[in-house]
Amino acid sequence: MGHTFGNLKLSDMKRMSFLLLMLVPLLVFAQSEKEEQKAYDVYCNMSIALGNHVIIGDYEQNIIVDENGKEIKFTLPVRALSYMAKRGWEFVSFLDTTNYNILLKKSVLRDEQALEGLKFKKEPTLK
Repeated sequence: MGHTFGNLKLSDMKRMSFLLLMLVPLLVFAQSEKEEQKAYDVYCNMSIALGNHVIIGDYEQNIIVDENGKEIKFTLPVRALSYMAKRGWEFVSFLDTTNYNILLKKSVLRDEQALEGLKFKKEPTLK
């Protein structure tokens, strides 16, 4: 004769526990899929001839500086493109070839990721 707890036999409780243990990973997996974020593109307008001004997404216009806070001067568009490519940005097109006005994009999960790897003259602020 098996042990009972209320109206449940020990063997029934073992089966229910086993089923519960089998369902937990499915529930966790379903939850993680719901929370998965989709990447989206953020765009950057970079004006080299006008002092390396950049406008990134919804952030105010700013100037790129090095780790010492000194303004970086790109003498050629290819140098600016290489610098930005190393930080995850992709070339889209030239908006104005006279001022070397360049459009770039970067795929991100949140806006702050667009700023990663870059230092600015002023603290980036959203418009």
